[in-house]
Amino acid sequence: MGLMLGYQVNDVLSSGKISSLQETVDDHSAMVTALEQQVAVLQENYTKVQDDLARVTELYEILQNNAVLRSIYDELLEDYEDATQERDDAIDRVSELEDQVSVLEEEYDELQDSYFKLWNKYNNIRVLSWTYFVVNGLEVNLTTTELEYDTNTNIEGNVRIHHVGGEPFNGTFVLNLRSDFYGAGTSSGEKQIYGEAEYTFKNPFIFGTGTYALSISTIKDAEGNVVAGIAQLREYSIKINMG
Repeated sequence: MGLMLGYQVNDVLSSGKISSLQETVDDHSAMVTALEQQVAVLQENYTKVQDDLARVTELYEILQNNAVLRSIYDELLEDYEDATQERDDAIDRVSELEDQVSVLEEEYDELQDSYFKLWNKYNNIRVLSWTYFVVNGLEVNLTTTELEYDTNTNIEGNVRIHHVGGEPFNGTFVLNLRSDFYGAGTSSGEKQIYGEAEYTFKNPFIFGTGTYALSISTIKDAEGNVVAGIAQLREYSIKINMG
């Protein structure tokens, strides 16, 4: 579960785009299925119309060879013409729906192909570092977009906090970057979060070149009460190199 929560991608390829494309693929698939069902119903009706036409035609031919009342003859002729028209209409409708199904199937195939290409690109992007843990009834996932830095630049990433069971957590968090050598570091300002939030930790490498540990140092609820502090959180960190 932690591995899945830790996946992050760049701004160009995001899971949101993949989800949107999947919804479009699913919509087209549903349309294709619906039209195919309509075609099946029409083909069944067409078969019935053909049977009715055959029956009326047979009666019509019988009456042509026998003396009958004019009213019966006219009624049967009208039935024959109606049955013929229904058959022709059914043929046209089936043909129209089959054309629509064909177009939608082509669009579906193209969307499916685009979806798989996007998904492959998503999976080919290097999975960046993350840490996942559960503390005081909260599921927490911290990720960063880079592990190697040449200069004292900003650290960017994503934090996801939900109550166990799935409800989004509403509150704030603070990040801390600690030097492995000096055993100390600096903290970010408080960041608002409702379930998930992007973050930018500005100029955090205060000790210059070396290895650091990125972690969440404080989690507070919407009323400002501390839910988890540094003593509980510092062991869940991401190793980052600078220089």
